[in-house]
Amino acid sequence: MKRLSTKGIYIYKRILPAFWFGLIIILTISSLGVGRNSGVSLSLLIMPILMGVLGYLLMKHNIFNLIDEVYDEGGSILFRNGLKEVRIPLSEIKSISYVTWSNPPRVTTCVRHETQLGRELTFCPSAPFVPSGKNRDIQNLIGRIEKQQAGQNNIGDVGSCGA
Repeated sequence: MKRLSTKGIYIYKRILPAFWFGLIIILTISSLGVGRNSGVSLSLLIMPILMGVLGYLLMKHNIFNLIDEVYDEGGSILFRNGLKEVRIPLSEIKSISYVTWSNPPRVTTCVRHETQLGRELTFCPSAPFVPSGKNRDIQNLIGRIEKQQAGQNNIGDVGSCGA
């Protein structure tokens, strides 16, 4: 069983949001303290709120949906997120995409049926040695899935995760 996901997911999902929102709170409190003598400006309150909302929306879309642990078991992939665990056979994978030029890099696996974790399972792969390179384990997995789909003649079924 080979781990496909990064071990640093805790930093992305827990430490980065705590740092971001903590920094916003500290800056807001300190700016309100400075503005106390001359009156509180509305912009001192609007900017941190805007930064908090935009930060949350970006993290919700890019970070909070990442699965904690992903393992390649040969004929299946094991996904663990918190206490939930889902094992997906390669034959049940509809499509897989690998995006390296995002932060964090993302692998999205679309499955043919609904699971405890949803139909679209996204995780952050472990980083390759070359920062702009692709993870060989993920490339190998994509190749195995494509071979299996070609063998099953499901080429028309490969595509987006849409219903």
